[in-house]
Amino acid sequence: MLSINNYLFDELLLQIFHNLSVHDRHRCRQVCKRWNEILINCVLLMKDFNLYFDDFLTLRDVEILMRSNLHFEKISFGENIIRCLPTFVLHDLWTKLGKTVIEIFIEYCDNEEYFEMLKLFPLLKSLRINSQILDFPEDFKLTNLENLHVSLFELIKNENGLLESFPNSKSIKYDEIMHDESKLEVLKSIQIRPSLWKTLHWFDDDPLYINFQETFLKLTDLQLDHFEYSAVTDIDFLIKVIQKHPGIKNISLVLQDAEITLKEPLFDKITSLEILHGNPFLLPYELINLKSITALVSGFCTIEHTVQVAKSIEELNLHFSDLTCVECYNTLMNNYPNLKEIALYFDGSSISPVEIPKLIQKWKKLVSLTTMFENESSEIILTDHSCDTQIHENLEALVLLSNDIHELGNILQFVPNLKRLEYVLKPSFGYKNLPNNLANLPELRKLNITIMTNYNYCAISKDGIQKTLKAIASFSKKIKELRMPIFFEYRGDALGAARFLFESLPKLKSIRFDSLCADVNEEYFERL
Repeated sequence: MLSINNYLFDELLLQIFHNLSVHDRHRCRQVCKRWNEILINCVLLMKDFNLYFDDFLTLRDVEILMRSNLHFEKISFGENIIRCLPTFVLHDLWTKLGKTVIEIFIEYCDNEEYFEMLKLFPLLKSLRINSQILDFPEDFKLTNLENLHVSLFELIKNENGLLESFPNSKSIKYDEIMHDESKLEVLKSIQIRPSLWKTLHWFDDDPLYINFQETFLKLTDLQLDHFEYSAVTDIDFLIKVIQKHPGIKNISLVLQDAEITLKEPLFDKITSLEILHGNPFLLPYELINLKSITALVSGFCTIEHTVQVAKSIEELNLHFSDLTCVECYNTLMNNYPNLKEIALYFDGSSISPVEIPKLIQKWKKLVSLTTMFENESSEIILTDHSCDTQIHENLEALVLLSNDIHELGNILQFVPNLKRLEYVLKPSFGYKNLPNNLANLPELRKLNITIMTNYNYCAISKDGIQKTLKAIASFSKKIKELRMPIFFEYRGDALGAARFLFESLPKLKSIRFDSLCADVNEEYFERL
């Protein structure tokens, strides 16, 4: 078969790409290396490229980037990028890229070499880091940096030196904060420079925050993007905050008392809601901007069996405890037609997972589905519940924490863009259908198959395991992370299978094999 590269001139190819949408261009770039080399130097397509460095960088990659005429403004780094090549090789690359880059995301920063690297990006304005400990050296300064985002505020080891490292910063965000010392540092800093902080978590029963209430309301230059309010007593102070600071863009409310009632002026302000006590589905329908609900659903017939559609909700995280009414469950599932992400956890509930295939068909925009059933006997009965032939293009993540994927029938034939698949291997199914289904999952990045100690796996076919390994090597060319159970007694047995997969799959970063043999646990392999 002739490749399109044999008869399509470079100039014509570039003209075609120039008329495609950005999404289609990115999809087409997977075709071959030569196309990528042409595209990486095409000025017409310059705006398409935000450079992403995975955890593996080769000299060939460096050569292409050093020759490229493109000027990147955004870069994302994987976990191990610093360790891929000698420092002097990367120094030249960072120096070249540093002439234009203004935004960097680092997945994992645990090495002083990262700080040395960042000094080579003098124009850097935005930095986001997921890290264990973020210990800025005393002499470390990025004078142009304006925006800093860290996953957990406690990861900043020397909090007092934060502003010294970024003297011209205009924005600081964090995802979580827990320790009293860190809370106090944030409150002190927000009092001095209120416009700097874009994230603030508030705990209404904490004496630190109670004593800071009056000061907080008097701040005149507050520019919060996200305000999370944990309500243990009431929401009176939150209402005062909204009235005094109406410019807060997103408000997340954590309700820790069933007696707390929502009221004006909260209705059009709350974007995220977590309900630890109370009924999450007796909410005012004036919450028109609510996007996300996390809640515990318990008891018997806790809601009226009437469908009251909430079109704004895109994300649900529900923990069902002692819920026995199927009609309640069905009503809840019909309330949210525009869901994109949902996680369902069933604990002590008589609700069966039999409805999962129907749910996937119901939510046309669904991107991610996670389920967990604590009942050991909760297998999905598929006699009449296999998925139809409808293609679910949006579904990218399917995580079954207690069920086998084969309990969803032929679902893998109709999710061509699935990137993450996790499920529990059950002896009654084994690997009999997975090899054929992998051909339908060209976008798969993560495959995580686990086992349970209360199952006997001796009957699983070794031939089926070999077919599955070969199918992964043949069809899962984009896979980065693999976990699956196989038969092995010694590391050497598993090493052969790992070597075969690493040689067949250039993007594969890590493999974990769980042993199906007695008294043998697991073996972990990582690409060097």
